[in-house]
Parts: sequence; C-alpha cells; structure tokens
Amino acid sequence: MSFNLFVACLGIFAHFFSIVPFLLLLKRGGYQSNNYRLILYFLAFTMVYELSQFYTEWNAIMDHHIINGHIVIEFLIISVIFYQFFELKWPKLIIIIFTILFLVFSWYQFLYLKDYMKINDFVYGLANLEIVLFCLLYFYQTLFLFKPISFFKEFNNWFVVGTFFYYTAIFVNSIFSRKIMWGDFNFAYKFYFVNLLFLISYRIFLSIGIWQIRTTK
Repeated sequence: MSFNLFVACLGIFAHFFSIVPFLLLLKRGGYQSNNYRLILYFLAFTMVYELSQFYTEWNAIMDHHIINGHIVIEFLIISVIFYQFFELKWPKLIIIIFTILFLVFSWYQFLYLKDYMKINDFVYGLANLEIVLFCLLYFYQTLFLFKPISFFKEFNNWFVVGTFFYYTAIFVNSIFSRKIMWGDFNFAYKFYFVNLLFLISYRIFLSIGIWQIRTTK
C-alpha cells in the first residue's frame, strides 16, 4: 500500500470516527443533562459535517462554501461552550468581544469581498487562533485560580486539552495551507497525514472525557 493510499484510508476513518464520541455521549445520557446537551449538539454538528465531507470528497464535489459556513458555525458553538465553562465574568466578556470581532471580520470577508467560494484562510486562521486563546484562558482559570485536585477527572478539562492541541495544530495548518495547496503534493499528503492524526487524537480526547462523565455526577 502506497503512503498516499494509506493517508486516503486514514482520512475515511477520521470522518467516520466522528460518530464515536457522539454515540458515547448519547449512551452516557448527555441528552438528559443541560451541562452536556450543548456538547451533544456540537458533536452532532461535527459528525454531520464530517460525513458530508466524506461524501463530497468521494464524489469530487467542490464544497468550499460549505467549509466556510462550517468554520463560522463551529466557532460560534465552541464560543458558547467556553462561555458556559467560565465562572468568572472577565473571561466571559473576552469571549463576547472576540466573538463579535470574528463575526464582523467574517461578514467583511464573505459578503463585502465576496470571498466565500474558496476556503478563506483568514477566517479559518482567526477562528482557530481565538479558540486557542479561549483554551489558554480556561487553563489560567482552572489551574491557577481554582487549582483542581484531579484535573483529568472532569470532562470539561479533557475537552479543553483536546481542543487546545487540535486547534493549535490547525492554526499552523492554516498558515501553510495556501503554500501547500500550490506546492509539492507529496509534502501536502504528509502534512494532511499529520493533520489527520491530530483530528483522530481530538476525537479520542473527547471520548475519554465523555467516559468520565458518570464519575463526576
């Protein structure tokens, strides 16, 4: 099996692996708890998007406008999730301000510049960067202000750690995406391979965190 074929198969696995944390949270009764219902919606949205990506990639359909819409909606959902995670007022205010700024810049890019029929690197990178910032704020609140006894026994902490590592990697990806798109395709496959590993790792982090839910009730 060639490396490119292996990466393609790994991509298919990554798309369908998005089903695992969603079903696991359903089994854990996430739909019954207000604390996890938004997470369930986030996982459902992600799962539908990943399966649609598999369909468009399999049929060679250009869906950049769908990807751009996914970036905006996903960022908004994650922003609300982090808003609920924070107990202090000032991090919540920061989330509100940065979310408004993101929406303004996205509106300018998509509507004024009409730059929505291709993957918008600026909006993509800005969303990832702000999510990483939200994670850092959460680490500051949790580790330095509240100082938990057992950090990895809480679902929220697993979610944020996985989110931090994944979106940091994606932010780096967004910086080099245009260069890779028009550069060496062999290098692009290697870079895509690393990105898939981070994506699968993110799903594993979420699944482990969901497994902790019953013990934290």
